[in-house]
Amino acid sequence: MRRKVPPLNAVKAFEAVARYEHLGRASEELCVSHSALSQQVKHLEEWFGLDLFERSAGRMLLTEQGQQLLPACSKAMDILHDACLSLQENKPTDRLVIQCEPTFAAKCLRGRLQELRNRFNLKDIELVTSHYLPPKFPHRVDLLIHYQRHPSWREIHTTQLMDLYGFPACSPQILKDTEDNHILDFLRNAHLVHGEDRETWAAWLTRYKVEGIDSNSGTLYEDFSLAIEAAVEGEGVIIADPLFCKKELDSGLLTPISDKKVFCVSYYIASMNAVYQRPLIQQLHQWVLDTYSPLEKSA
Repeated sequence: MRRKVPPLNAVKAFEAVARYEHLGRASEELCVSHSALSQQVKHLEEWFGLDLFERSAGRMLLTEQGQQLLPACSKAMDILHDACLSLQENKPTDRLVIQCEPTFAAKCLRGRLQELRNRFNLKDIELVTSHYLPPKFPHRVDLLIHYQRHPSWREIHTTQLMDLYGFPACSPQILKDTEDNHILDFLRNAHLVHGEDRETWAAWLTRYKVEGIDSNSGTLYEDFSLAIEAAVEGEGVIIADPLFCKKELDSGLLTPISDKKVFCVSYYIASMNAVYQRPLIQQLHQWVLDTYSPLEKSA
């Protein structure tokens, strides 16, 4: 039998607004704008041809028809919520799919996958890398680590992992004949190495009012790992950071030429809300935070 029911998003909007009697708090729960939520409510009222709310002094009060509809909508949402949790709980607990920005995957995560397997008793781990985020959160992914947050994603549990700050660094081989008081002259004649964008160098030069250097010059690598390799091999000067360049800085393959820092990027960890309800995923989020957030604080 074909069911004649209104759109699910409109029902979700109605149920949340009815509980809070307020557009603002309901929009925060559903992670949508006030206007989008208001449109969904209006859409449901048009679908029924009835007024479901009375607007009064910023409050959204149910009409008699709205009060009649609410219990069934609440029950339906509870049933759907419980079904989603049950499905997630039945997902194999020894398998994990992580999607990660390529540099973080290569420089931070790849070498710790065995630690993850042992710590959380995982049989299989799939590590997917991508520079770009899709318009919709990838449903097969349990945990996502990236420096972007897609504006259209909804019902996603997101936590900021860290802010990264960088400073100019290069191979000691190309710096060995340069005196400390001639660093700016060295920079003006140096080849700039860019990782993923040219904006970071531009931000550093602007912040410290360094003139005579074209931030658009030099070589741009789409993958920051390649930019690090190029700097190590003496190609030029890079904006290095203490996380991705830790090995190279600690070993002396790269040496800072200035202690002046500039903001580079923020990283986030994310999972779908339903996936995040699994204890394993919550523990993984905490492991990532415990492992990498201290590196930001010690930088």
